[in-house]
Amino acid sequence: MKIAIVNSFDALGGAARAASRLHRALGAAGADSSMLVAQRDDKDRSTLQLGGRVLGRALRFADRLRARIALFSYRHTRGGGYEAFQLDRPLFGRLLERQIPAVNIINLHWVAGMLDFRSLPQLAVRAPIVWTLHDMLPMTGGCHYDDDCARYLQHCGACPQLGSSSDHDLSAAIFGRRRQAFDRIARERLHFVSPSRWLAGRIERSPLCGRFPVSVIPNSLDVQLFAPSDRARARAALDLPQDRVIVMFAAEDVRNRRKGMHLLIEALARLRDLSARLLLVSVGRAQAARLPGFEQRHFPHAYDDRHLASIYSAADVLVIPSLQDNLPNTMLEAMACGTPVAGFGVGGIPDMVRDGDTGIVVPPGSVHGLDAALRRIAGSPDEARAMGRRARELVLAECAPAVQARRYLELFERVMRGAAAPA
Repeated sequence: MKIAIVNSFDALGGAARAASRLHRALGAAGADSSMLVAQRDDKDRSTLQLGGRVLGRALRFADRLRARIALFSYRHTRGGGYEAFQLDRPLFGRLLERQIPAVNIINLHWVAGMLDFRSLPQLAVRAPIVWTLHDMLPMTGGCHYDDDCARYLQHCGACPQLGSSSDHDLSAAIFGRRRQAFDRIARERLHFVSPSRWLAGRIERSPLCGRFPVSVIPNSLDVQLFAPSDRARARAALDLPQDRVIVMFAAEDVRNRRKGMHLLIEALARLRDLSARLLLVSVGRAQAARLPGFEQRHFPHAYDDRHLASIYSAADVLVIPSLQDNLPNTMLEAMACGTPVAGFGVGGIPDMVRDGDTGIVVPPGSVHGLDAALRRIAGSPDEARAMGRRARELVLAECAPAVQARRYLELFERVMRGAAAPA
């Protein structure tokens, strides 16, 4: 079986890490997997860069310029704290259609800035598509997460993330073009995969994607690399104090409002009586806001998994205060390292964080809930360690590479049989 995994990046961002891990898992299982990206950052020589380095850079620059022009009229209304608003006709589109090799399955992942939706029906004719979603983008008019506006359930337009009041804005135009593309694809030629039950439910309700089948398969990770290690040794190597309760927060961009860093800061502000015992460790491109009276350490985001595993092992708890999320890699990585997770009961977080068993789940948006969870972790270290051990066991059962590869290969076989059957 020949599989082409397609993702915009091979290392930058959670979706890239998830797609690369699946590529390696399939290869280890004996499948003929190739990976095609628009931007290559990893040193994995099995990854192919679309168009080559020079042309790729030129196309990415041109696309950024086109996006700035398209969004120019919303420059005064679009608020901050969101992911990029994504256009649907990147210059890579036709190039992608030509460069995907002859395969049995095309496995799309996060292809923002890479896939022109007009080419999607042609790709589905060449080979059945299994599309692994890492956010909501394919079913919306340009946002990666809808911030619970739910306008994607109709036709988009009057987009809150654009600050628009027009029913015929850019989001409505993109939504309409995506509808045209999906309408031209036979049901048996496209199958969605969601890493979480939450996102699967969103797909099923989508007027664009809902007629296609969907399966839930969690992401995988290297459970040998992300594994428990001696906490004291990890802290010494990172120059972190041995006598603190370390609260960890990790996000590609800690300024992203959806990731909820501002809510964690509010919760910590309620813990001033514990400020001498707590240490906030953040990992990301930008440093977390300073909180007077609390010691903080920041590690600029690194793609070295061994470094990340050391930070997880040094922490007492990973806090995920996301307001919307799929199945965060940081959650799986921390749990694999035997570190419990505390987070809001949103998205795919409750799929793995089981309250009182593998971590602590609190009501969405509840600062009081985060406050109580951190007090519980700080006051019950034995309980926290026990939750961490059970978290590791759950990850081994659900997210080991061999488990993910088997589930995907079984799905690919079903999709190929269904696509070959008479309509």
